Amino acid sequence: KESYVIFICTQDPFGKGLPVYTFRSVCSEDGTLFLDDKSYKVFYNVGAYGKEDEPELSALLEYLCERRATSGFTQHIDALVEKAKRNEKFRSWYMSLNIWKDDLLREGSQLGEKIGFERGVAAGVRRGRRDGIAAGAHQKARETAKLMQRESCSVDFIQRMTGLSEAEIEKL
Repeated sequence: KESYVIFICTQDPFGKGLPVYTFRSVCSEDGTLFLDDKSYKVFYNVGAYGKEDEPELSALLEYLCERRATSGFTQHIDALVEKAKRNEKFRSWYMSLNIWKDDLLREGSQLGEKIGFERGVAAGVRRGRRDGIAAGAHQKARETAKLMQRESCSVDFIQRMTGLSEAEIEKL
């Protein structure tokens, strides 16, 4: 059984100016190998309705883009839309759907903020650890250099052993 996922886009999703883009599952490594799952993803670019050769599809895309009914089918759709607008039960349902959608968006936004905050904290902890380790290692190198100076080791030898610069060793 074939399955379709349909996207109706008010702007060209791929920038090629086509009214319809149809995709099938294809192997990324071998473009000649198709997954025979009979699934299709179809993107309709309503703004390119004038380029569509099939008259009914062109009329539908034009209706979705311009809200202008130019065929029997789109006139029928337009009449149904107008009827739905006047139906109080439908309007209530539609409003509740919008409220539900807004709630989902708000919850999704809050979850995204929480995840982002947690990731930021984790990244900060990692960076703090890394910086702390580096600072500790540098401090230990300075302490070692001081001890080596007391033992009259050469600056060149101290540099090789600690990785500190000559100027930094002389400041100790």
